[in-house]
Amino acid sequence: MLKYYKNHLITTLAIVVILASCAKIVAPTGGPKDTTPPVLVRSTPVFKSTNFKGKEITITFDEFIQPLKDANNQVIFSPPPEKQPELKLKGKSIIIRFGENLKPNSTYNIYFGDAILDLNEGNIKKNFYFTFSTGDKIDTLELRGRVNNAATGLP
Repeated sequence: MLKYYKNHLITTLAIVVILASCAKIVAPTGGPKDTTPPVLVRSTPVFKSTNFKGKEITITFDEFIQPLKDANNQVIFSPPPEKQPELKLKGKSIIIRFGENLKPNSTYNIYFGDAILDLNEGNIKKNFYFTFSTGDKIDTLELRGRVNNAATGLP
């Protein structure tokens, strides 16, 4: 009988020791700090697409973003439309609605400056721009050539 109590006592102590050392209650660390700005994951139309005929653009990022910071000064449309487009935030996406028909055969560039920040840490997506064309090609706004001196004809 003494042997039974001794085995029972040892078994009980072993269970108590295992349970006591098994789970420690601590606050979660949350992982490493997010230091990366939002990343473009998809858009409608696709970045640098041609023959765009719609009135709405959706730009989606990999994380939730804050409302655009100082959108009136930071977001620049080129060429500038007569009516200011509506900028709307929906989750991880920026939706741009044009209140007028876009010019045909034109390349549009939407420059966001530093207006895009992620929701939690406020990491800035610096100098982000979105380009598309209503024509068959994207105008690069580059000039190439050679300048010659008119008097000598030399470059």
